[in-house]
Amino acid sequence: MNKKSALVVTGIVLSTLAFGALPASAENALPTPTPQMGGQMGGQQGGPQKGGPQMGGQQGGPQMGGQQGGPQKGGPQMGGPQQGGPQQNGKGRGFKAKSPAVIAAETKFAAAHAAAIAAYSTQTSGAVTAFKAALVPAETAMKSAKKAANSVYDTARIGAVDIGGRQAARTAYQAGLKAALDAYTASTAPARATYNAAIAPAQAQLSAALDAAEKTYTAEMAAAKAAVTPLTPTVAPTTPAGSSSLKRA
Repeated sequence: MNKKSALVVTGIVLSTLAFGALPASAENALPTPTPQMGGQMGGQQGGPQKGGPQMGGQQGGPQMGGQQGGPQKGGPQMGGPQQGGPQQNGKGRGFKAKSPAVIAAETKFAAAHAAAIAAYSTQTSGAVTAFKAALVPAETAMKSAKKAANSVYDTARIGAVDIGGRQAARTAYQAGLKAALDAYTASTAPARATYNAAIAPAQAQLSAALDAAEKTYTAEMAAAKAAVTPLTPTVAPTTPAGSSSLKRA
């Protein structure tokens, strides 16, 4: 298993924007977060949900609840690989204890990983705050568009006399949602571009730090495994005739 997918970084990654560039080493490992727009825009194709449709369209950028993170990069699972050791009393479940070298390698990697993420969060906090502020006008406009689309749909649905009329109302409703989403995408594009440019140096630094930590961990784990002495099974002695020495006289 590739260690770069083994450890899940705590928190949602703020740097992965749907329309932004990522470092090549981190791009495939990152989920694409979506900002929660208060009421999510995203009308389902089956028609609006009763009580008000959800307006959707996933846009890049930090979630407005904003847990800060960084690219999901490698490293050990904190359970870590188990290193040898005989079964206790020769029965029951095998008990395998980690060697001190393995424990040290895991501890060192965890510390390096945490330090890299903390540095990334500090370096990008200003950009995140500015990005959230830049989204406010677009979010307000989107909420207004959602309210208007709901009102138009409710009026048309109530006034429809047949299935065709209700279908036409649904089609018009979905078109209204798409127009609102397109407007949101266009109005937030400059903010996304600014945000991407602002966090690019921090992304590169984070990727390099995590790569270095992973390489160190891999080397130390290899050395720890090589230092483990394999157990030699005990074989009962045999007589010259080839039968067991425990053979009944």
